Amino acid sequence: MFISVACNRDGHESDDYINILSRIARSEGRLSGVGFESGDAIGVYVTRYGEDGTPPAGINADDYAVNLEHIYLDGTWERAGGGQIPWPAQRKIDIYAYYPYSGDISDPTRYLFAAKADQSTES
Repeated sequence: MFISVACNRDGHESDDYINILSRIARSEGRLSGVGFESGDAIGVYVTRYGEDGTPPAGINADDYAVNLEHIYLDGTWERAGGGQIPWPAQRKIDIYAYYPYSGDISDPTRYLFAAKADQSTES
């Protein structure tokens, strides 16, 4: 899975929002025939860089978005409860997304998951 981000720019900085898109990045991957289904949910984090441009050291409570739930509906990601994530006034940000969503996750780097080492067969 590949999560990408787009900016809706129409000349007014206050009207810029982060749009979450999903695509299968490589057609030869094992997931090429599988996609998200309506009702699937992801968690999204948008972290802030330091004033001097230094990258974030991790996830912080004062970041732009902390574990905001987005639900896949009719081929697009919609923020649970409505609304969009405003594009911050900063040029640099980091965006993390994970699946499936859990309200108990406070740091996506601590999200536990397992994957088979040998993924050469569909089973």
